[in-house]
Amino acid sequence: MTFLMFILRFVIFDLQESPKYLVAKGRDEEAIAVLQHIAKKNGKTITLTLEQFMAIEESRHYGPKTIAEVVKSAFSNISLSHVKPLFGSRLIGLAYPLFNGFLPLYLAQRVQSSASGVNTTYRNYAIISIMGIPGSLIACLVVDRTRNSQSKWNVGGRKLTMAVSTALTGIFLFLFTTSKSDAAILGWSCASGVTQ
Repeated sequence: MTFLMFILRFVIFDLQESPKYLVAKGRDEEAIAVLQHIAKKNGKTITLTLEQFMAIEESRHYGPKTIAEVVKSAFSNISLSHVKPLFGSRLIGLAYPLFNGFLPLYLAQRVQSSASGVNTTYRNYAIISIMGIPGSLIACLVVDRTRNSQSKWNVGGRKLTMAVSTALTGIFLFLFTTSKSDAAILGWSCASGVTQ
């Protein structure tokens, strides 16, 4: 599967080199060409020329930096303010590790497993992982469908897609706890795999 995606990256997807990388390597003309290609792909135009770009570069003086300066500048703008609310309550920070840590114990008490073994375990992992592929495609379609729409009744986008998929995942994980058989466990795991 990984090899197939590697091939598809060159055949189907038109990925360009990062303009930031090109600028860092001194390949300014190529960086502008990539920016123009990306703008054209998104139905936009840019007016940046190589002369304007060079004028910006000439006005700034870049001297050699020490390793300490590079590390300091890399970490100077890091803010964890958006992460702190997730762990404001100790319960939220503990929920995921506890769920995964006690899941085998919970299942051993609730479900009389008829088929156990390494092959069955890896088969189930493969099935659950494969179920994530359509979920990713569905999310991509929902987000892209709303990106170019000019309708005032436009419903969707990144935030709504994330909210709906998070709610569905929570519902499926709750229903997972009602499982009484191996098939139910696999089914609810596949359902939450699609929405994750």
